[in-house]
Amino acid sequence: MSKSSASRLTQIRPSRASGTGQDPRKLPKTSVLYAHYSGEGYDCDDCAFWLTDNRCIIHRSDLTVNDEDKCGFMIQGKPDTFWGKPHLNLDPKQTGFVRNWGGKGCRVCTYYNVSRDCDKVDKNSAGDDPGEINPDACCALQKKVK
Repeated sequence: MSKSSASRLTQIRPSRASGTGQDPRKLPKTSVLYAHYSGEGYDCDDCAFWLTDNRCIIHRSDLTVNDEDKCGFMIQGKPDTFWGKPHLNLDPKQTGFVRNWGGKGCRVCTYYNVSRDCDKVDKNSAGDDPGEINPDACCALQKKVK
């Protein structure tokens, strides 16, 4: 395993820091691509990487990406920003890509609870929304409410 791969594995392990207020049983926000853009639905048509011909600059070129799909690499911005650039060829499993399944943000995720916390993500880790998991935020671990 290369050194960079080993350091990546270290990054995605749950925090082991004691006395920091972080929960060692949960993943840090940065490792699950936690993001909170005010008023955002995190749909592909609000992302700078989305191309209006239903493709995405970061995903495989053969993947159809609809306007209401989502992934953890969403960068809020105007679609078609990167038109004509080569695709990065990422597999949707690497980006947390999901077909639109209704609802917006953490509030529709089975791991979210009303105390602004998450069963999987450490609310006290570095990232957007210090000390909480905002119901309007989103991350790559989202799982639809049953």
